[in-house]
Amino acid sequence: MSNARERLERYRPATLARLWRALDSSPTALVLLGPRGSGLEELVVLGAQHLVCPDGGCGVCGACKAIEEGAHPEVRILSSTPSVEDIRGLVEHARHSAERWRVAGLVGVERVASVAPIVLKAIEEPSDRGRWLLAGSAVPTELAALVSRCVRVPVEAPPAAEVTEVLTARGVELGDPLSELVPSDLELLRALEALEDPRGWLEGWRCLPTLLERERPSLVAARLRPPSTVPLGQQEVLVRLGLAVLVRAHATELRWGRAASRASRSLARRVSVPLVLAELVTNVG
Repeated sequence: MSNARERLERYRPATLARLWRALDSSPTALVLLGPRGSGLEELVVLGAQHLVCPDGGCGVCGACKAIEEGAHPEVRILSSTPSVEDIRGLVEHARHSAERWRVAGLVGVERVASVAPIVLKAIEEPSDRGRWLLAGSAVPTELAALVSRCVRVPVEAPPAAEVTEVLTARGVELGDPLSELVPSDLELLRALEALEDPRGWLEGWRCLPTLLERERPSLVAARLRPPSTVPLGQQEVLVRLGLAVLVRAHATELRWGRAASRASRSLARRVSVPLVLAELVTNVG
């Protein structure tokens, strides 16, 4: 995570400066608000390190390493869609005392609107050493009261140079024109690590109209499907990335935009990836 801090200092120093100021001034809670894929989870981790590390988040000490690995007893961060019990456990965690700070992190706060009152109550009745680090890409109406109790920290989208550096560090070299077509979404792009040939796989999405002219739709759908060894959640992330490349590569052709929108809605309804791809290649128009 020290590498993440150094990278953010190079490419988004204003975001880090706002985060440090908020951590040093907010007595209870702050909320990081930025576009999807702007690295909100790693910013929450950096914030926890800043609070708990004796050196303000050096990134290399035992405390910082334990926080990065999710193993520090005084830091708990939820980043997937949590259950009510998960949230109650997080609230209980924040109530305990700590040598420095007891940190409760919640990434994707827009997904927990139904349990916002639980978190709001915890923030309004804080423990002496409890700190809340929330992060999200949107503020639904149901979260207005919760967010109003937090110090807001705006987060910019990563620039293209930062995206390229993140991919290169993970051994992913896209080259032109793919590097111009992938979105500036760090969470989506990190999923490419699961592929043996990420460039070839994304080329399939870029060239999808041409493939459909040459091959049967079923073969094209099979080509676009992520390997079965990739967890289902990651498969969905990869398909969303592929759809983004498809739309950007054929921005002037409305039919592909409509097809990608239908596929995205199907993914949101938890339609299986094979069915989504089958619908995509057979119902274009």
